[in-house]
Amino acid sequence: MIFLLYGKEEYLAHRKLQEIWEAYRASGKTGFSAKRMQASGLSLEELKNELESQSLFHEKKLLVLEDLFGQKQPKEHIVKSAESLAKNPSVILVLLERGSILASDPLLKILRRLATVHEYKELDSVKLDQWIAKEAKGLGVDVAKEARSFLVREAGHDLWRLSQELAKLAAFKRGETVEKKDVAAIIPEAALAGDIFVTLDAIAAKNKTKAFSLVHRHIEKGESPLYLLSMFHFQIRSLLEAKEQGFGRHAKLAATLSTEELENMHRLLLQTDCAMKTGQLDPEACLDVFLISILD
Repeated sequence: MIFLLYGKEEYLAHRKLQEIWEAYRASGKTGFSAKRMQASGLSLEELKNELESQSLFHEKKLLVLEDLFGQKQPKEHIVKSAESLAKNPSVILVLLERGSILASDPLLKILRRLATVHEYKELDSVKLDQWIAKEAKGLGVDVAKEARSFLVREAGHDLWRLSQELAKLAAFKRGETVEKKDVAAIIPEAALAGDIFVTLDAIAAKNKTKAFSLVHRHIEKGESPLYLLSMFHFQIRSLLEAKEQGFGRHAKLAATLSTEELENMHRLLLQTDCAMKTGQLDPEACLDVFLISILD
């Protein structure tokens, strides 16, 4: 059995993956094994072993293979073995692809015939509004139309981020209708988190000017250096987790940084935090030193 999940809305693809995982785990009578693998760096022999090996202890096997379409040999093997894989009840193969796939792609044509294919196109403004309303309803709250528009305007179109903010609103309102003022109450933190990731993008690209500009913009708005440092700490830990797992909201940015670079950032953060709290340097100077250290 084969699934293909792809498209620009990665959040929706990952949610569908979770649904598949839960459904097939529950259907296993004697057991269930699951494994996620990146196609990049995967040898043809390793792929064959994963697809063909049988477990004595598990009735079903779920193999999630990410970003296969850009890998020549593994892709060619899936093209050749698609017929048999589609008929194999013991192996559930999920192909998770970031972004679009050309309609003329040979593997896509085969999978449209043999597999369950889900494409997640970027939501337009109407569908995004509908998604927010439905997502909120699932969390036990209603979000007023004005509040939904304000949330999108202030927090952006990122479904990962919107889902987190909706969860906060649901916990805050506890079944009551969410109004614009409620969204405004949580947006300052949300906006800061988003800008911190813009800053991290600048760091990954070694763009010193942009990184310094963003940090000092927050300071000018009245954000304390210690709070900014705590946000850096939170986001870098998120990147380390994404680097280890190889998927999720922050996987794309994490892929641009090595584990060594992220661990070095984390170490420098701890040193900066110590220097700031013990008064070794002025708080703003501490942030500048931190940025200089990780950008050099």
